[in-house]
Amino acid sequence: MKEKPPSDIYTKSVEVDFDDPRIQELLRKTESLRLDQRGQLATRAALVRRAADPHDPGVGATQIGPETAGRIILAAEQMFAPGEDLVLHFRGEGRGGIYRVETSRPGRRQEDAAQHIFITYALRQA
Repeated sequence: MKEKPPSDIYTKSVEVDFDDPRIQELLRKTESLRLDQRGQLATRAALVRRAADPHDPGVGATQIGPETAGRIILAAEQMFAPGEDLVLHFRGEGRGGIYRVETSRPGRRQEDAAQHIFITYALRQA
């Protein structure tokens, strides 16, 4: 059986003139669009405590989407420092493990700003 050659779209580069008025118009129309799939992802309630402080009462958080390759995304009313270790307790599951913060930032949605929500990316520790 003979294989089909790859389509030109994958093998040729395309020059784009970003000064072209048609391209400028298209960019203006799409500049406010945001990719947001959070509403389609499964969530899980969690209590997050700072591992370095055994007396930390913790803060409520929501895990957004599944854990992938040891990484999780949390939405919480608190920002965490990169490199900080967090202990997660998932509702109904007990202790979920220790995760190291990779990055934490204010949420970009309007409702995130209104509720002071921060999005934290963290990596499970062995």
